[in-house]
Amino acid sequence: MITQPYLRGLDLPRDPAPRADALVPLTELHAFPDISTAAKTHHAKRFGSAAELLCDSLLMRLGIDSHPSPEFQAFDRLIYLNDRPLRLQIKVRLSAENNAFWFKVAHGNPRHASGVRGYRHDAFDLLALVILHHNVVKFSASKASQQQIALSEIPRLRNHPFESLRSAFNALEVSETLDEAPAQLNAA
Repeated sequence: MITQPYLRGLDLPRDPAPRADALVPLTELHAFPDISTAAKTHHAKRFGSAAELLCDSLLMRLGIDSHPSPEFQAFDRLIYLNDRPLRLQIKVRLSAENNAFWFKVAHGNPRHASGVRGYRHDAFDLLALVILHHNVVKFSASKASQQQIALSEIPRLRNHPFESLRSAFNALEVSETLDEAPAQLNAA
């Protein structure tokens, strides 16, 4: 086995610092969605990535390719529909309040000098609202800063995942020529 020798004077530390993940063990995620607020906060990037991958999976099953965008963009994915690019922003919620999952459509970090702020009206074309532990995605063309998925909507979103995307395309007046999606994408 070939090994790369270390540069002289650059030895590994004898007692490496504990990883940040060691503070909140990954095994705590095994109880998802019943995890502490601290765990939700600590793993927020992980949940955001999972939501993006769930959207990718759904779009791929519908025959739509999605392409990740750089972190500095105001959208998460770029999709093409009939050679027209659409910018997709993805938001995830992990808990419900008042019989609904509420989504704040904003970006930024409250601990940063610029804080949390709303998106410019032209920052994205399409919004995907994700409830991770129900494995559902609701697509929307709305730019409202506060959006929701009622608990009563979840069975319909699960059984007809293409319906909200079709409605969003219609609201955007996108001429969509996709084949009719099967009624039950999750059956199998």
